[in-house]
Amino acid sequence: MAERFGAFLDGILRSRGISHRLFARQIGSSQGFISQIIRNERRPPIDRIDAWISVLDLSSEQAEQFRWLAHLEHATEWLRQEIDRRMS
Repeated sequence: MAERFGAFLDGILRSRGISHRLFARQIGSSQGFISQIIRNERRPPIDRIDAWISVLDLSSEQAEQFRWLAHLEHATEWLRQEIDRRMS
């Protein structure tokens, strides 16, 4: 199965030594909201993804994957499974 957005975001934050609280403050959100996204309990807000990419200073390759995974979180479970099946 493709990596989930929450795991990808958490990996980026960990690799940069950024806490959930600090990231939330940087993007004007709450730590709880970020934690819910990382646990896949909430979906990332598509209209704010570019701002998050900017705050995280992602490379173009990372930004492309970040956008892809964010949009994929808004897909139905059937579509996610179908994409996984076709990419295997």
